[in-house]
Amino acid sequence: MKEMKSQAECITNAINELEKFAVEVENLRTILANKVNHILDGNGHWKVDKIEECSYVNNLQCFYKWHSICLPLLEPREHKPKHHLNYQISYAGESVAIPGMVHRPLVHVLFWTYEICENNFFAYPLKIEDYFGKKKKRQGRFGLKDSSLIVLYYDNDKPYWQYSVDLLSVTSATMDELLINPARELIENGIESWQVKQGSALDKAIVRYEDVSSFSE
Repeated sequence: MKEMKSQAECITNAINELEKFAVEVENLRTILANKVNHILDGNGHWKVDKIEECSYVNNLQCFYKWHSICLPLLEPREHKPKHHLNYQISYAGESVAIPGMVHRPLVHVLFWTYEICENNFFAYPLKIEDYFGKKKKRQGRFGLKDSSLIVLYYDNDKPYWQYSVDLLSVTSATMDELLINPARELIENGIESWQVKQGSALDKAIVRYEDVSSFSE
């Protein structure tokens, strides 16, 4: 009986902590969505479309595995977005299951050709057939820059990219340095502009990989 009560107490405490975590994440999501909406203000090249959001709920409909914020981007003379800046806030499941690492909540920042949705989201390990080849009608390869920026090199197209940070490192004070400024720099100046300054907030929060094989198959 004592053991049962102890287990019950642990369950209740865990649920209470989860509720606190959910409130904090929701506040961050609201702030992030507002910042993303203005991330390219003053940029003369890109135009932004309306932000779209999506969530993935588990089979029991009681737990969110991830939530995404998507900003469609249009280049001059485009009428339909061919590029999307996605923020995928991941809590559990395959989107936090980095091979060989501790699984923990993450924020994935992705510049992709498509938006994050229930049937098309970032997950580990990255599979070549999901990004390249006959199925996607596009040829290319995965790359890794400075052990932290995953690059999708496509034949006859610009490279796309993705990086991840620990969700618990993201606060209202660090959000610009971790999620906004790097994404803006990459969109405006390309992957060659990517750098993580030693000792910075980004350096402490960024997910690093040994090589391409450590995140893909």
